[in-house]
Amino acid sequence: MENENERRLVSRRKFLAVAAAGFGTLALAACGGSTPEAAAPTAAGAAPAPAATAAGEAPAAATAPAAEAATAAPDPNALPTEVPTPTPLVLGTGGQKVTIWHGLAGADGATFVQMLGTYSASKPDITLSSELFSDWGVFYQKLPTATAAGTPPDVGIMHSWAIKQFADQG
Repeated sequence: MENENERRLVSRRKFLAVAAAGFGTLALAACGGSTPEAAAPTAAGAAPAPAATAAGEAPAAATAPAAEAATAAPDPNALPTEVPTPTPLVLGTGGQKVTIWHGLAGADGATFVQMLGTYSASKPDITLSSELFSDWGVFYQKLPTATAAGTPPDVGIMHSWAIKQFADQG
C-alpha cells in the first residue's frame, strides 16, 4: 500500500510557497518605474534626444550620447541637484497667517484647494498658505528639519502611518 505523501505530487506547503513567490514577483513587477531611457538625465546645455522614428526605434545618433552619459562617472565637483521649493497657494489677506504643508495632488489636491477656498472666504482675517510637496520623500525630510529649526508649518497633512513617528519625536 502506498503512503499518502508518496501519492501527492505537490504538497500543500510547496504549492503555497510557489504561489506566494509568484504573486510577490508580480506585485514587484507592477511597482516598476519608468524605463532607463526615459529617466536618463540630459547634460546641461545638451539638446533633448530626437523623437522616435515611425518604426518605434530611436535614431542611432541619439542613443550613443545617452549610453555614454549613463556609463560616465559622476563629476565630483558637480553641485547636487536642487529639489524645487513648492510654490505656496496663498488664499486670503488677513493678518493671521496659517501655513499648511501637504502632498495632496490630483483629485485629492483639487478638492483640498476647494475646501481651503471655502474656509478662506468664511474667515477674512486669516491668510492661508498651502504648500504642495509633489514628492512625499521631500515632505518627510523637510518636516523634521523645519521643526528642529523652529520653523515648522502650522498644519501638516501626512500618512497615518507616519503620525506616530513624529509624535514620538515630540
